[in-house]
Amino acid sequence: MPKNSNQSDEPTLEPTEEPTQAPTEEPAQEVEQVEVRVLTNCQLGKANSITTLPAGSVKALQALGYIDAHPDAVAYAKSLNDTKGE
Repeated sequence: MPKNSNQSDEPTLEPTEEPTQAPTEEPAQEVEQVEVRVLTNCQLGKANSITTLPAGSVKALQALGYIDAHPDAVAYAKSLNDTKGE
């Protein structure tokens, strides 16, 4: 049987499902930040400096001995930094 000039030897692929839309982006939630005292010279800063970290990181970094998040420790480090400039 002769081929029709509109037909091809290659099979055609038909979509099996509707194209999905990309999920809509939700606005980024703000992460709670905690001010902490750095206890040792490390990637977070110099000893007795103050830095701000995500709240979820504080517990682990305290357990490793890098920081102290107690308000008194932060206040002490701030007082040290205030007197260094005098």
